[in-house]
Amino acid sequence: MRKKIIYYNKVELEALRYCARVMDFGVSLTLTAALNEMLNAYLLLREDKRFRHKLKQLANEADRKATMQKATIMSVMRDRKFFDDYSDKVIDLAEKDITDFRMGIKQMLDENGIKDSELIAQCETASVLLKLSVEHYHVTISKTKEKFKCRLPDSCPEFNAENLTNTWDAVCKLLYSNRQEDVDLNAEQNKILFERMAKGFCDGQYTKECLQEAQRLHPEFTENDIKVTDETEEQK
Repeated sequence: MRKKIIYYNKVELEALRYCARVMDFGVSLTLTAALNEMLNAYLLLREDKRFRHKLKQLANEADRKATMQKATIMSVMRDRKFFDDYSDKVIDLAEKDITDFRMGIKQMLDENGIKDSELIAQCETASVLLKLSVEHYHVTISKTKEKFKCRLPDSCPEFNAENLTNTWDAVCKLLYSNRQEDVDLNAEQNKILFERMAKGFCDGQYTKECLQEAQRLHPEFTENDIKVTDETEEQK
């Protein structure tokens, strides 16, 4: 898919280049991890006896939106194989932190006698990562504008999962409704695990660890330039 972007001066062009690079190598990976966790949660939910009526309708809607979001991301990527290889490597690096976070939630649920702790922990992990991806997206936009002191010609809306996140939140609220148990998951250890995971994605730690390999395999895709799937045009 080709996307025409109009910029009005060289500063806006540099802002666009910077933002596109962070979206490609950062936000897209946070979102990809979130989509993976949401898919795992959706598959678990489908096996649950409560997967019917309104819950089934909302969960299926979230799954459709997730599929469309992934397809939209891929449509603006320069090379699908490169993105798949690169994102898989980053997700592998992040997997331990994501698993530790999910198991930390499950442990607290188990300690409070929650029988469906595996499902709830998976749903919560997906919800947290989706919200993290939305925050990562908005912070990237905000920091780009602050850094270059200009408007941003294109806000890369394909990386904004806000709509999907709201739908998944509705799934979780319905799943948790009419429960007698009230478990506070904001334990200090869970906060530490979240911060470690969030820092890995948003501060680029996972990205840095595999960027050298990405540059070796695909040097043409890691240059500091706009994706070739974007057209830019300077408005005089």
